[in-house]
Amino acid sequence: MRQILLPADSTRGYSAVVAARREWAEQWASNVYLSRYQISVPLIAQSRGKLRIDRIAANLVWTPVEGFKAGIEGSIAQTRIAIESRTVPATLGGRLLSAQLFLERAF
Repeated sequence: MRQILLPADSTRGYSAVVAARREWAEQWASNVYLSRYQISVPLIAQSRGKLRIDRIAANLVWTPVEGFKAGIEGSIAQTRIAIESRTVPATLGGRLLSAQLFLERAF
């Protein structure tokens, strides 16, 4: 395994999220999320680079009683890694599709 960032590497970055919610009925709601996470490696002599992850997700939530939720969520994430002068395995960039079912109970 090769390290991409070393402990001495200085990084700077930001993350941002935009979210929207729509309540369709008393028990049904949907949510949409759009996010970006970016880290820059600006201050080292051997390499400069960026890591960026863009993600969009949406879900549908059913709340039949207070304190219980069930739903389904899908997301697409795109990762881009560009670090000069370092070997980057191909698995660190690309697209990720995911889906999940969830149950949530609050006590």
